[in-house]
Amino acid sequence: MSTIVTLIIVLVVLGLALYLVDLLPIPNSTIKRLIQALCVLAALLFILDKTGLFRTGLMH
Repeated sequence: MSTIVTLIIVLVVLGLALYLVDLLPIPNSTIKRLIQALCVLAALLFILDKTGLFRTGLMH
């Protein structure tokens, strides 16, 4: 049950981060998309680490 709660919290924070990146006063949209991609990658790695898939995937 704790994993589901953690997943929901991470997804909500990710959604907020993606929205706030759009509000940044950066004229170049490519930089904004790069920042958003890094946020998604960080969230994905965090979720994989918390569920244990990241550690077991590296062992094989």
